[in-house]
Amino acid sequence: ELRWRLASVAAVAARRQGDARTGEAMTGTARDAFERLRSAWKQDFRSYESRPDLADLRNLAARN
Repeated sequence: ELRWRLASVAAVAARRQGDARTGEAMTGTARDAFERLRSAWKQDFRSYESRPDLADLRNLAARN
């Protein structure tokens, strides 16, 4: 769980610093970790995923 959040924060920070390559790499890492978490948590994931603070982070990290 922590891996996707840290990678998301790193993606946002890298893009804000002008480092598009690292931003893209961290976005990929975050996406992969998020999908692994979704698979592992199954039904419990839906309530986790809908948390407003996490939705905001996902949206920020996904922006190009």
